[in-house]
Amino acid sequence: MGKYSIHLGKTLSERIANLLDEQPTAQLALFEELALARVSCGEAIKLFDLSQTSVDPTTKTLACELMRDSLLFVRDMAIAASKIEHDAQDKISVGVFDLVVSQVCRAIHKACKDDELAAAIEIEIRKTVRFPKLEESRSPDGTVLTPDLTVQEMDSVTTGEDDECDE
Repeated sequence: MGKYSIHLGKTLSERIANLLDEQPTAQLALFEELALARVSCGEAIKLFDLSQTSVDPTTKTLACELMRDSLLFVRDMAIAASKIEHDAQDKISVGVFDLVVSQVCRAIHKACKDDELAAAIEIEIRKTVRFPKLEESRSPDGTVLTPDLTVQEMDSVTTGEDDECDE
């Protein structure tokens, strides 16, 4: 899983594994959390409304602060969800890419009864499957891959190997 997996008990590991089985877009989406925050904010607004009939100024102040904090929280979540949605358009982040690689490795571990083979495959995948190095960029788009490269050249750039292809 990750660097914290050694600290997880079986139940929490299973819960995390279930969450990681979801599609990356679902994992990054904050819309369900935003909906829950809005429900909670609605409750804070109800409490504020009820507090207005109270004679106690502390109750009114606390209810006002709770409502304000709830509204600010919803605003911040809406901004975050909108930013993630906007930034994810036509792009794949390193985090999502790593998530896909991790899911592939988990599937291999599940399918292979030979743990040593699964571990060896995972090591090889993590060594060879990666984004092109940005520091070697020849393109203003931040990738070493350019449209004029052949498939073999692209493979050589991304894997670091210089494979010759017989035609």
